[in-house]
Amino acid sequence: MQLNSRWTAAMFILTLAGVRVVSQSGGGNNKNQIFDRYSGSDEVLQPTEFSRFWLHFDDDGDGEVSKSEFDDSWRKEGLPDPQNAPWYFLLLDRVPDGVLNFLDFPHIFRLFDEDGDGSISESEFKENWDVYFERRNHH
Repeated sequence: MQLNSRWTAAMFILTLAGVRVVSQSGGGNNKNQIFDRYSGSDEVLQPTEFSRFWLHFDDDGDGEVSKSEFDDSWRKEGLPDPQNAPWYFLLLDRVPDGVLNFLDFPHIFRLFDEDGDGSISESEFKENWDVYFERRNHH
């Protein structure tokens, strides 16, 4: 499946220390919890904060999220429609190489940063989270 790329910004792989903050216990994370956990004191998601969310799926700490890491973590964390996690991975793998990494994160960021100001507001995050992960299956 070829997906259109809307990203141009490049990012470096983040230091993974302290990144794993979302519960693995299936606590039913929702978009409000995710935004609050990863947004900084400026109450927006900057590119590095947004990337930290995706990198927290990186169980082996190699700086990339494999499809199996993504699928397993998506289910464990109680994120929306876990049966569709494999499809969500394909949606997010903007540089189709079978992993989510620093090449994909700028593209994913731009999907959420609708006004192009370099940060993701709470409303942008919640609206796009719904579009990509919660409303997708409700035709």
